[in-house]
Amino acid sequence: MNYHHPGTPPSEPQTFGRYKVCKLLGEGAMGRVYLADDPVLDRRVAIKVIAVDKLPEGRTKEEFLKRFNLEARAGARLNHPSIVAIFDAGEQNGVPWIAFEYVDGDRLEEMIEPPKLLPVDKILSVTLDITAALHHAHECGIIHRDIKPANILIDKRTQIAKLSDFGVVKAPWVALTQDGSAVGSPGYMSPEQLDGSGTDARCDLFSLGIVLYQMLTGKHPFLRTTIPATIYATLHGNYQPAGELRPDAPPYLTEIVGRLLMTDRGKRIQTAARLLHKLRGGSRQTAAGAQDPAAFDEDAFLGNTTRLKRVSHTLRSLRKKGMYALSHSSRLTSWFHALQRTGKSALHSIDRLLGRVPLPDGSRQPLFVIIPSMFLFFFIIALLLTRFSAGGADERAVIRELRREGLHGTPSQLIDTCSFLLDRKQFTEAKTLAAKLTRLRRVSTQARLLLGRTALLEDDDSGAVEAFTTAANDKKWPRIRKRFLPQLLHDCAARLTEKNADSALTAVLAAAVFNDRKDSVRAWSADPAYWLRWNSVRLAAHLNIPVDSVEVYILDLRHAGSVRTRSHAATRLGELGDRRAIPPLKTAAELGLRDPIVSYTAELVLKNYFKNTTAAK
Repeated sequence: MNYHHPGTPPSEPQTFGRYKVCKLLGEGAMGRVYLADDPVLDRRVAIKVIAVDKLPEGRTKEEFLKRFNLEARAGARLNHPSIVAIFDAGEQNGVPWIAFEYVDGDRLEEMIEPPKLLPVDKILSVTLDITAALHHAHECGIIHRDIKPANILIDKRTQIAKLSDFGVVKAPWVALTQDGSAVGSPGYMSPEQLDGSGTDARCDLFSLGIVLYQMLTGKHPFLRTTIPATIYATLHGNYQPAGELRPDAPPYLTEIVGRLLMTDRGKRIQTAARLLHKLRGGSRQTAAGAQDPAAFDEDAFLGNTTRLKRVSHTLRSLRKKGMYALSHSSRLTSWFHALQRTGKSALHSIDRLLGRVPLPDGSRQPLFVIIPSMFLFFFIIALLLTRFSAGGADERAVIRELRREGLHGTPSQLIDTCSFLLDRKQFTEAKTLAAKLTRLRRVSTQARLLLGRTALLEDDDSGAVEAFTTAANDKKWPRIRKRFLPQLLHDCAARLTEKNADSALTAVLAAAVFNDRKDSVRAWSADPAYWLRWNSVRLAAHLNIPVDSVEVYILDLRHAGSVRTRSHAATRLGELGDRRAIPPLKTAAELGLRDPIVSYTAELVLKNYFKNTTAAK
């Protein structure tokens, strides 16, 4: 029989499964946490429940209940001393609950309230514990997505920091937390969480960087008076360096904070494992009294190792080709020298017997000079004939191979077949056939072009660069390109619309495809499709085509799907200072809560860059 405890609302049960409620520990906007007794194992547990009475009916309620179930499943997969353990879960009288480890201690947010400042050794201990917890979670394919001081508990007995509340995790087995939905706590969300551009494990590292900054300085790096201003500062990385606020902080810690708070996630510390390595290495150097100038830099090592592998591969390839060519060159040279020696020794006697050969001007040329030259001439002719006959044999072998596969026709007809396969999106078959046709001299350039088209459609930038570069070096390329130009333009548009193109690809396309089609590049640079527009801007740079930057950024402001991109466009329009930007900026500023971040940014730009213009009043 349930009894009513004064710390619980009357609408909620006083027992959850076998656990008996003792008292209310805390209450949030959508849930409550109770201290409870486990009579079977004789221990204290924490019970977290959804405050069903506070949830609005409909989709929001369903979303919260799904996330609550997700938290239980995610936590149950994790087993780490710095992660609050999940013991049990269930539902009591329509109220879902989770029983988890009770941590008798303080929340980190209470320990860093101003004017409190944690000592460096405590900061390092907490950071190491939480980083280790994140490493374990990420290894299990789970991203927390809500790292903040309120979700970090410090056990009074062991002083171990523990990570709790996996309520907004991104886990590999669910479709609930899809990219494009901003979930988390606004002050601690990464730029990619805020603008919905997709999250991965690096978003947890950004949030941990904010927590580390707070522990070091006692201040939040991005917190402003309003949520839009806070998000704006986060997206643009506007914060005071930690070293300026706490000069006594170890340099390695302030450097780590700066690396974690990079708005470009590609420039952050990439994994929790590497962060652990840096934290431990820095602490060892500090304990030793000074930083070792020869200290091991993992980032530099990994980067140099990658470059070294590429260089080694290139050198091996060149060595093989060079030795092959050298061996052949040495062999030919030895043949020529042997021929000359034989000719000289044999013809020297003939010359003495027959005298000199008369020339048209009446002079006489020694036979030992003329005859070896004739031998050399005929030898070169023989080599060339051998090469051509070998090439012909190879082409005949290719034709026979294609016929065995059921592909009949002339080389030109086979090129048409390959193009037909490509139009039908049978990329594997088209690529296989085109690769074989490159061995036929008459159509090798067309085949290279088709390989390039296939690589474009398969999103293989390096393959497209190689194919188009080789094809463009053939003297027949202008005529062949003209024949295939409509399909080429179509395929280029499809590839350039999809995502950011490799810089090498844009350079090759500019030189090989668009050198006389600048009208297409100009038209695409004004297209509403984001990547087609910006890839065309890069093509225009290679072709020295002037582009109206103001129009490009106005299109970004109006059509880009990313909050960060629209906000950046508003800022760039202000920096350009062109009055044409005022109307679209005013329109963006009037969006208000419908697009709060961009609206706030547009207001700032109008105030800071156009405040003296009558149009902005």
